[in-house]
Amino acid sequence: MADTGNHRVLRFPKGAGFTNGGTADKVIGQANFTSGSANQGGAVSALSLASPSGVAFDGSGNLWVVDKGNNRVLRFPKGGGFTDGMAADLVLGQADFVSGAPATTATRLKAPGGIAFDLSGNLWVGDSSLGGNNRVLRYSKPFSTGMAADLVLGQLTFTLNAANGGGTPDARTLFGSAVTAFDGSGNLLVREGSNYPGISEGNNRVLVFNPATTPPGPNPNPDCTPAVYPNPVHPSKGETSVTVTCVPAGASVRLYTVAGEEIKVVTADANGHATWNISNAMGTNVVTGVYYALILHEGHKHTVTLAVER
Repeated sequence: MADTGNHRVLRFPKGAGFTNGGTADKVIGQANFTSGSANQGGAVSALSLASPSGVAFDGSGNLWVVDKGNNRVLRFPKGGGFTDGMAADLVLGQADFVSGAPATTATRLKAPGGIAFDLSGNLWVGDSSLGGNNRVLRYSKPFSTGMAADLVLGQLTFTLNAANGGGTPDARTLFGSAVTAFDGSGNLLVREGSNYPGISEGNNRVLVFNPATTPPGPNPNPDCTPAVYPNPVHPSKGETSVTVTCVPAGASVRLYTVAGEEIKVVTADANGHATWNISNAMGTNVVTGVYYALILHEGHKHTVTLAVER
């Protein structure tokens, strides 16, 4: 368990069964059971922790720790067994074991608040604790120190971090602590809201992301095939826009009805996202139906189909 205030992780042995007031038999983050300073009273290292906020085990039995105060996630290898004060062998959110500054990129974290593994063994990090990046990141196997996340939820790009995207809450935005978990069907559950006494922050809700409709992160490959999310889009469920991904930056995306009437033109951003707010050029919401998005760029054309269900 993460013993946040004592800057350590403790193991309580099952043995013949847990008992009230049981004693821990292993400690990580401190050299012994009687120490409790952040980073062991010194600099950040592979041995130290600062306000750990969550733990998880991967399929191989390795221990992963959210080291919130150091803006990173650490892996402690199972190997022949865990030992007191052992060193981590891999770090995410920082380039090395001696760095701990916060940042908002695909390779950095800011006050992460929770972790979970999906059914494929990929790691999801709630990078959204108090004052954090208001997002969830996915790191796909195989893991390596300082690697980049390959998908972001709660933000349109890896370099944005405004609460609710700088606006009001909807089905894609995050604000506050993001403790993640997966249900038996593989859906991602994200809790938003502070659990600190006297502190009010967040949207005070739990969001469920279905892997079949989870929006992708920034497009790393300008030559990939354009896709649409969510599709269909349901305004009645709080979905206020639809995004076409894998679009060349700056490309025009023209929206048409099935009758061929052009209703709006949007432009792809630097990350290959073209977002349509489900309205026409006059700002009037479009009706339920099927629409076409025509992508135009340097003489090339590509069409994708999307649906609106009100």
